[in-house]
Amino acid sequence: MFPKLEEEILEVTAIGSKITLTLKPEDAYGNIDEKKVQKQPILPEEMAKVKEKLEAERVRAESNIQRERDAAIEELRKVFAGLPITAAEKVVKTSLDEEGHRALIDGVLNDEGSRNN
Repeated sequence: MFPKLEEEILEVTAIGSKITLTLKPEDAYGNIDEKKVQKQPILPEEMAKVKEKLEAERVRAESNIQRERDAAIEELRKVFAGLPITAAEKVVKTSLDEEGHRALIDGVLNDEGSRNN
């Protein structure tokens, strides 16, 4: 039996009683002796399976990224599709100097931003 386990049991139990006890790994197994640790090589078949799973996950991630990118571009197209027409309508109504053009563009962008919120 494990020394720590014996110590704990003797302190808290009576004959015939049931207990649940959790030991820390160092109390159950002792200190790790690195010289006694055995390392198992990864078999080629296992490595191939891992590589296959990683490749499938990479392809799935790339597909998700592309789908999200396409959705974001489509959303931007929807938002700005009417922008040139709106700007042209305002320009036709008024003849503007450079400062007026900047104010017009800022106004159109602000209008489009508030419509989409």
